[in-house]
Formats: sequence, C-alpha cells, structure tokens
Amino acid sequence: MIYETNLRTARAAGRWKQMRHPDTLAAFPYWRYVHAFIRVPNEPREEHEGWDGMILPATDPWWETYYPPNGWRCSCGVEPVTEAEMRREGGPDTAPEIVLRKVKDPHTGGMVDYPAGVDFGWAHAPGRTWAEGLEPRMRSWNVTNFTGLLRPPDPHGLPPLEKIAKPFAAEALPDGLTDEGYVRRFLAGFGAGLDAPVRFTDAAGDAIVISANLFRDAGGNWKVGKRGRARLVPLLAETIRDPDEIWLSAEEKKSGDVVIDRRYIRFDPRTRMFVVFEWNWRTMTWEGVTAHVRQKVEEKRQGVLLYRRKE
Repeated sequence: MIYETNLRTARAAGRWKQMRHPDTLAAFPYWRYVHAFIRVPNEPREEHEGWDGMILPATDPWWETYYPPNGWRCSCGVEPVTEAEMRREGGPDTAPEIVLRKVKDPHTGGMVDYPAGVDFGWAHAPGRTWAEGLEPRMRSWNVTNFTGLLRPPDPHGLPPLEKIAKPFAAEALPDGLTDEGYVRRFLAGFGAGLDAPVRFTDAAGDAIVISANLFRDAGGNWKVGKRGRARLVPLLAETIRDPDEIWLSAEEKKSGDVVIDRRYIRFDPRTRMFVVFEWNWRTMTWEGVTAHVRQKVEEKRQGVLLYRRKE
C-alpha cells in the first residue's frame, strides 16, 4: 500500500506542477474531477463519486483541499479542460461547500474539525510545495528499510544529554501577543512568513519545510498556545536550527501503515523540548506536525540517530 500511494502521489504532484504552468493554464483554464481515474475501486467513496465530472476553474481554492488523491488507495484524478469544452458541457460548476467533521488527531489525541470526504493528513494539494520550489527529499536513509527505525537503541549506549547540551541563546517572548503574533516570531527566525514557507537545511544535511502549519491543527486553527509553549517559540526555532540530537523514528499502525517522524531534541533542565516533523508520503516532504515543551525528551531518543552535537 505504501509503495502504491508513494507512486500515485508523486505522479499527482508532477501533474499539478505541469497543469499549473502558465502556458498550460492559458490553454486549459479548467479542471475536471474524475472518479476512478486510475482504476475502479472495490469500495468507492460516496463523496468522490459525487464529484465525478465536476468542472471548476483550475485556480479555484477548492482544489487546494480536494486535489486527488484524497486518501489511502484513492484512485481519483484530474483532467485539464479547455474553455470551449467547459461551455459544451454546461460549466463551470459551483465548488461544493467544504463541510467539516470531527476527527481524532493522531498526533495530539484530541478531536479537531477536518474536511469531509478526505482522509486525515490529505487535505492539501500534493504538488503545491513542489511547484513552489520547496523540494526536500529523504536523503539520510532508505525509505524501504524500516527495521532500524522500529527498533529502539540500547539506552545504556546513549551518553547523557547533559554532556552535549548548551544554554539557549534565544529568550522567551512576553505575554500578550496574539497566536498569529507568536507564530510570526517563530517563522521570522527562518526568514519565513505566514503564507511564505521556506526550505531549511538542518544539521544532518537534510531539507525540511518550515511553515505556519507546525502550529495549526487539522482544521486550520492555531494551536501555538497549547502546553504553554507560545512564549517559547524562539527556543523551539533554535531547537530546529541547533539541536542536541536529531532522531529518525517510525511507528507501525495496526493497518500496517508506517508513520515516519524526525525529532529535533534540545535539552534544558527547565524547558526540555523537542519538535517533530513527519514524512508526508503524499507530498514527499518533511512537514512540521507538533512541538513539545517540558517533556521527558530522553524517552524520544529512539530509532536511528542522524545527528549529535559534539561534546
């Protein structure tokens, strides 16, 4: 399943970039949603069947959420449509309302609002970061070999974090800023903005995407204030830029799917923080998913060690 999904999303990303090229948009300014574009699914999703044949402008914001595939083993696709063809078919159609439903966020365990008709983690266009030139790829390890990631290391072979840790240069922010204000201060440390993600090369030599999504839940709401971390966002940024350790870990779900995450650990007796980036099989990028403060970071030293600060 992982291989098939990986292949499908890579193709979708390539088509997105190709179809959003200015020359292509000039000739094909509309897109048609096609159910069972690749194959006829054994268990078709009702929402996806309902969108079959719908023609919308290629620039309609609806595609940002529902550009297929829209879940595991989703076989839907998109066809480019000319102005004349759209008119012959009586278009354009009106984009369906994005209806939100309550789902469980696997990262926090809490219930969040999420678009109906799309599996959790798939509510964005797979080619967008590629088209914007943010193309981080997995470099440090073989994505088909999960054995080392699923096996925790010998804890007795790990030196204490205190031996390599150093004091933070960054300082906590004052109280009273808005959620957006705190996120802006975090992003500023990387030269990014709320709507301007950047590619950042970490201490292990791998590229990750720095964006405001690290502090948004699945419904798009700010979560920067959780666990008292809002004031500490400059320290979280420093944790990514100058970590004590970077670990690559994996968790195998009951479904057989494997979630890969990248943990940036920074030890401090008071804050004890780490930031988690997850490999998104759909976009083929490292994307920030959560950040923790005042946690037992020693328990997060699992998987494959990619980087350790010199003593």
